[in-house]
Amino acid sequence: MSSSILNDLIISLKLLEQNPENPHYFEDFESIVCQIGHLKDPDSISLLMQFLTDESEELQLMWAIIHTIEIFDDEIYIKEILKISPYLDNHFSEWAYIIFVRILNSDKCRIEMIRQLRDSSSVVKTAIQNLMEKINRESSDFLTKTDAVLVAASIDNK
Repeated sequence: MSSSILNDLIISLKLLEQNPENPHYFEDFESIVCQIGHLKDPDSISLLMQFLTDESEELQLMWAIIHTIEIFDDEIYIKEILKISPYLDNHFSEWAYIIFVRILNSDKCRIEMIRQLRDSSSVVKTAIQNLMEKINRESSDFLTKTDAVLVAASIDNK
């Protein structure tokens, strides 16, 4: 039931996105994102990520998406972020950078990511290595926080 409602809301968001001249665009976008958050469906994390765009002039709407995907407990949030990490690696944006910096700055999230990386696929581990290296190139301030993540991503699961 929740998946059907979630899919309907995502379709509504896509339709709304095609009509930014709608006088209620901002309010409708926020309302739909809020409704998606209330579903508490982990699938919403990856579905909402597609709406994060560096080209958006509506930063408040982008932050609404970030805050909505962060409502989940750390285990679920990190699990879903790791699942979509290959996509984020290939579509690295300012918003992907922000998401991972926020994860790195949270001790609980960072530790959870390290824990889950141990059992992740090689595709996910490679994506996370690439993302951490991109963050390190952007700012050396995160070297101490990305080190343990890079180590966990480099461990082979044989």
